[in-house]
Amino acid sequence: MNNFIIRPSKEVTSPEILYGEENKQFITIRLIHGGRFSSRAMAKRMYHPRRITFIEFVDISLLSRELLQEIISNLGYKEQGFFFRKDPNEDLDYGLRSMQLVYDFQEFHADVYPRFCNLIYTFYLEIGTPTINVSYPLSLRYACPEKICDMLMDFVYDNPLCSLEDASLYLLSKYSVRIRDSRIIPGLRIASERVGFVDDIRNFYFI
Repeated sequence: MNNFIIRPSKEVTSPEILYGEENKQFITIRLIHGGRFSSRAMAKRMYHPRRITFIEFVDISLLSRELLQEIISNLGYKEQGFFFRKDPNEDLDYGLRSMQLVYDFQEFHADVYPRFCNLIYTFYLEIGTPTINVSYPLSLRYACPEKICDMLMDFVYDNPLCSLEDASLYLLSKYSVRIRDSRIIPGLRIASERVGFVDDIRNFYFI
């Protein structure tokens, strides 16, 4: 028995009406599929072409990569899918989260249940080799300054006068994730300070 109901967009029912107060475990997934993400580094990320299908009665406790794969199999896809969810009120540059690992679904469950069930969540699908490098979790965009520093150390060491824009483009090209400037700045400052300290030591010993 399927743990979901697939509906075309025109037949979607409001989650509040569909589930009611007594069914707090359900969400509706707005699945955008049939296309791929744009891969141009300097352009605003887009997904095209696209089709939209709604999946109702998705039990948040049962949501997994296997369930998403079952859903797309019902839509006619035979290949392995790569899944991403978009944070509400964010765009595709800053709002995408990878949904490949067990941890990704555990994190989503913790964020959603029980306060934010009975809502619609947007998921994206890519078939075959993903445009976005999923080897690095997209949650890197929420990394602390120390983590950003670690990610930038080699780059800053080779480019001690690099700008904020240089650092942002480096992180995008290496990790395939866009990170807000407000998060890069403190990490870049720490990396620059550490590189300066290393250079001072090298100069001291080689004078």
